[in-house]
Amino acid sequence: MQINVSCPICGKHPETIVHALWSCYNIKGLRSACDFLMNIKVAKNMQFLDIMILCISIMRTEEFELLCMMLWRVWFCHNGMIHDSKLFDVSEVMPWATSYIVEFKRANTMDVREAGKWHKQLWKWCPPIADKFKMNTYAAIQSEVGRVGVWIIIRDSTGNVLASSAQNIKAEFSPTIAVAVALLRGL
Repeated sequence: MQINVSCPICGKHPETIVHALWSCYNIKGLRSACDFLMNIKVAKNMQFLDIMILCISIMRTEEFELLCMMLWRVWFCHNGMIHDSKLFDVSEVMPWATSYIVEFKRANTMDVREAGKWHKQLWKWCPPIADKFKMNTYAAIQSEVGRVGVWIIIRDSTGNVLASSAQNIKAEFSPTIAVAVALLRGL
């Protein structure tokens, strides 16, 4: 049995994390539209974590938060293309990421009673399609003690829990970075 490891978007290069999230021609257009990514020089042999460390060392917090949300959306769209045959429209990544950050910050400044009503209206867990898995993550910050909690749960299409994790990390992350850490640990 042959397995095709080529990128489903360009079909020219092996599909690695670095290729899917950084160097594929589809993503290069998105990166060139972001002023804060123009000065990031990535060597050909760099791993994804090395790229992220480079970015966080150069970028302002707001820029890195936006980059994390953009990469999260690219990964989501990439998976949608592979698993659900959905078209990958790179032009919607930046507006979606920006909107997500605005909503995230708004939700984190709400009165607790108001936030509870808003959350119940917008979010309801939906199972993945048959023979697929779904990962949900959550992050909470205790800035006064320098700790971040991340929770990860992976379920199948019937809702059965296949894996879960709760981790307490000694760190001082922004909310967006905490969510990104939860996602990375879940993967």
